[in-house]
Amino acid sequence: MAILSDAAARAPGLKFLLVALITIAMSVPLFFIFIALMDRQDNARTAEADIARGWGGAQMIAGPVLAVPYVVTESTRSAEGAVTATDVRRLAVFLPKTLTADVSSQTQVRSRGIFNVNVYNADVVLQGVFERPDFAEFGFTPKSIAWDQALLLVSINDLQGLSENVSVSWGDARTNVAFRPGLAPELGVSSPGINARVGLSADGGDVPFDLTIKLRGTRDLQLSAAGGETVVTAKGNWPHPSFQGTFLPTARTISAQGFTASWRVPHLARNLPQAMPNGETIVGGLMGASFGVSFVEPVNFYLLVERALKYALLFIGLAFLSFFLIETLSGARLHGVQYLLIGGAQIVFYLLLLSFAEQIGFDLAYLVAAAATVALISAYAWSALKTSSRGLVVFAVLSVLYALLLLLLKQEDYALLIGASAAFAAVAVTMYVTRNVDWYQSARPAVGFGLNRD
Repeated sequence: MAILSDAAARAPGLKFLLVALITIAMSVPLFFIFIALMDRQDNARTAEADIARGWGGAQMIAGPVLAVPYVVTESTRSAEGAVTATDVRRLAVFLPKTLTADVSSQTQVRSRGIFNVNVYNADVVLQGVFERPDFAEFGFTPKSIAWDQALLLVSINDLQGLSENVSVSWGDARTNVAFRPGLAPELGVSSPGINARVGLSADGGDVPFDLTIKLRGTRDLQLSAAGGETVVTAKGNWPHPSFQGTFLPTARTISAQGFTASWRVPHLARNLPQAMPNGETIVGGLMGASFGVSFVEPVNFYLLVERALKYALLFIGLAFLSFFLIETLSGARLHGVQYLLIGGAQIVFYLLLLSFAEQIGFDLAYLVAAAATVALISAYAWSALKTSSRGLVVFAVLSVLYALLLLLLKQEDYALLIGASAAFAAVAVTMYVTRNVDWYQSARPAVGFGLNRD
């Protein structure tokens, strides 16, 4: 009876099923490593939020917008049919006829513990011209227009990032008008921003303006296409910019010393009118027509570790398959516990990769973790499989597997093609080398591959 049990245990078919079950079981510790990865990402985001609270968060500048208060008479009819006329104060908004923005940024890295965050200082110079507001295009005649109470509004994402007070050079006389905190209450929006009471003449013409905003922020800096024609030029010292938003730059140059980029956006491209009788939706509309630059790291190692974990079960399975083939073709014998230990070593690889990547960067961390894992498993295989030739085969196979995994992580566009081709090749090789195996009987030493010789 014991002989039958031993024979059954060595049957390649049953052993293959056992190895498959062990491979599936590896998903449990992989899940907990994925949880650890999510926790580290949360810690990184917390560190970034802490720095952003003291420095300034992701910034977006929407505007400037000219807001002119007016009074209109509205009639309401009661249930009894009585008509009541009521004067209602509203705020009409007008966008500039032309807007040019010149953005100059300097990026630096701030740290909180082991986590690094990109922050920047930016000088944003806004120039342009407002046409004299024309209420006739609204299709009604206001009872009165408070020209002297006209406001210039600029929405800014995080006012804590303002490093200096802001003033605007307004009109042909270049009158200097200081901004105050907050947008106009009549707008009915909760967006943060600043306002300046610029005043207008009832019979005036076009009004030029010029203002400079010195702004601190974290990671992102965006502007809105507020003008009838918006022209933006941006430059900075960050060598890895990512251009984001509704519009991409019409021209850009990126080098190790930094970047330059330029945008030109006509108002027809943003699907937003130049004038609105009620400005409740103006800030949201401008945010929908925003664009700019993100000062991102070229490689997000958390994302790379996450992608590596998604391939983990496949590569653990391929490593197990190589051991199974060596065992089947050479007559060597491995216990299920030994497969568990080999799988455990590969699981620890991902934990090493995550922990080292936070300290020394992804590439070097991958080299250290992969080298340690391949050396450990190869030395164990040398002992467990009893011959140096089998240990060297394991070393070669694992080296190829970990090189293939790195290739998958680096070649994101071709990852699916590479992974599918590797999986097909593994199945094809397995089918070929086991074509003569009797899956019902005990494994017998096979001729070839040098696996049955010392």
